[in-house]
Amino acid sequence: MGKKKSLPHSITMRARQGDTELEITGPADYVEARISRFLESNPVSKTKAKQASQERAIAPSSATAIGKKISLSQFLRSLSMKTAVDKVLAAGYYLEKHEDRQNYTAADIRQALREGKSQPPANINDAINKNIRKGLMMTAGDKEGNICFVLTSDGEDAIEKMASE
Repeated sequence: MGKKKSLPHSITMRARQGDTELEITGPADYVEARISRFLESNPVSKTKAKQASQERAIAPSSATAIGKKISLSQFLRSLSMKTAVDKVLAAGYYLEKHEDRQNYTAADIRQALREGKSQPPANINDAINKNIRKGLMMTAGDKEGNICFVLTSDGEDAIEKMASE
């Protein structure tokens, strides 16, 4: 009796451009290659193509299963973060892009990190302020007396870069 050969992890991805849609199931490398070819071969505006490319970079293969939403824990593991400041920026990105939050407080970030089973930085406000000084986050009003924040376009670009490293 020999060892059982393990099968590659199978994922399902769906891509749509205009009225054309493609859904593929199989090994991650195969599926991602086919989706990329589909997106490149179907004409869309340059802005839409860039946006689709960025969405693919941010959505790791484990999060692309149909009907399954990526968890914060999965999202954080998909990034090459170096500091607690990066982790806070990533949590803000997750709240905006995956939780559809218009803005969020420091407490919202702390709670999201805890729910994502990731240790929040000892001083979240300091990490937020460092992101603001770098031009990656900015204030966005207040909620119940607490300052709210959002990522800047540079902050979004920084997370997308972390996803591609």
